Amino acid sequence: MSSSQIILEASNESNITCSASLVVVDAEGASSSIWSGDDVFISEIAEAGSSTNSYVELYNGTSESVDLSSYSVTIVRNNGTEYVIDLSGESIASGSTFLIIRSSSSDILDLLDNPNYITFSNLNKMTGDDAVELYKDGELIDTFGDRNNLIKWDIAGVEDASQNHTLVRKNFVLSGNTDWIQSAGSSDVDA
Repeated sequence: MSSSQIILEASNESNITCSASLVVVDAEGASSSIWSGDDVFISEIAEAGSSTNSYVELYNGTSESVDLSSYSVTIVRNNGTEYVIDLSGESIASGSTFLIIRSSSSDILDLLDNPNYITFSNLNKMTGDDAVELYKDGELIDTFGDRNNLIKWDIAGVEDASQNHTLVRKNFVLSGNTDWIQSAGSSDVDA
């Protein structure tokens, strides 16, 4: 292709999802990677009214499988109690997710083909005002909530959105964010 312009046409039918990917090949024949994320990050959190349905989902947006031995998740409860979840011995394939769930009887497992997960019994104690932090080699790389201000957080302009909701990172996010205020945003546009 000699042109730098690419035209994509979507279907005129409703209820159809379209996706596209672009692989760029340079003059030396090296091609870009489909996955362009920087690292593993928190992609979804559910603080559900039913404690068995609460979960934390991690996503590997890199081009390689990631050994989670150098990662941990810390949950900071509203009473100051901290739970550290060691992820040693676990891994996430490129473009895949890893779940931390309350129990293997969680309804979320019924929705997934061959889910990659561990159970953590204290997940049922999440109440929407608990910070969830992802660490790599002891360094914070992503956070949900603010460990210094444990409240029910407004997210994207929705009051107390961290309680009894499933929160999903936008699909264009490629890495974690340690700035909770920036992540939460004040509207759907900047969250």
